[in-house]
Amino acid sequence: MSYTKENIMDYVNEEDVKFIRLLFLDAYGKQKNIAIMPNELETTFENGCTIYASSILDSLTGKVVLWPDPNTISVLPWRPSTGKVVKMFCDVKNQDGSDFNLSARSLLKKAMDFAGKKGASIFLRTDFEFYLFKLDADGNVTNIPYDNASYMDVAPLDKGANIRREICLTLSEMHIPTCGSYHAFGPGQNKILMQKDSPLVAAEDSLTFTSAVKTIAVKNGLYADFSHMPINGKPVSKHRIVISADPETFKLAKKNIKKHYDEIYLFLNNTNNLYNDYDSSKDITFDHYLNEIYIERLSDGYNPYLVYALLIYAIFDSSSNDSKAESLVKAKEIAKNSKFVKKYLTEAFIKEYTE
Repeated sequence: MSYTKENIMDYVNEEDVKFIRLLFLDAYGKQKNIAIMPNELETTFENGCTIYASSILDSLTGKVVLWPDPNTISVLPWRPSTGKVVKMFCDVKNQDGSDFNLSARSLLKKAMDFAGKKGASIFLRTDFEFYLFKLDADGNVTNIPYDNASYMDVAPLDKGANIRREICLTLSEMHIPTCGSYHAFGPGQNKILMQKDSPLVAAEDSLTFTSAVKTIAVKNGLYADFSHMPINGKPVSKHRIVISADPETFKLAKKNIKKHYDEIYLFLNNTNNLYNDYDSSKDITFDHYLNEIYIERLSDGYNPYLVYALLIYAIFDSSSNDSKAESLVKAKEIAKNSKFVKKYLTEAFIKEYTE
């Protein structure tokens, strides 16, 4: 459903909304927000909300403007039902109205337009694995997993079932459907499967998902850890991006997407510990029956707007790269010199990630 600013203002007035959170991402995908009051909403829709650019990257000076997208309105169910809190994701612009050069949301929109002009039908989802750890009496994180269950165990071994249930029901209230959940291989490790949607919606659903999981975990006296290997010697947590495409686009993806994997690996995995068992042949697989592409082993700190945009462009780009991103240093070198990356990313993003 499409909403106008008038729809949002009516909703805020009629439903006792007291706070509106304007969400955006920093350069590396960390969620940020500023809360405004209802009496500021009309002005914000008309003029945007001006913030310091340093909130997106510490080294920046000056200001940028947040422009809320009314189609992303959502109530935060874990906040009080009286004096509701809602959120909207925002575009980030320069003060003159042009696209900010570190706005990954704008890059993803352009990639979607590019794919649309090609006649392609592309949907995405992200499947998440995460560990649940106990908190101590003071609310500090411990290294004690919530349970000692293993793959697809049931209660009482699986203590995470009720947590996953609460997460899925909460997401449903926010109009974010899930399609499955179960205990994963590690102790205290859980997996929840999202449903596919358009790339922009899928990116923002993934951001909402991680926020919801962390919030519900704390509410239950737990800590949700999305890092790659929170317990040495135990199964890693993977974030799997699933790309669903029409048959012709799927054929292109089979030919092209692996050609650019090393060039974009830096943006999927920008920490050292994710290069130890690098193997692109295992990271990208294809389901020929469902016309789906699976990309594995993402870090917990990637920018979904940026990554989704690069993956979409990679489907349609037949150029190739022979270098292998076998270390973080090598991945930076490959990305910095990649014609493919230079073609689709702003110079500001390339410089920030590679220098």
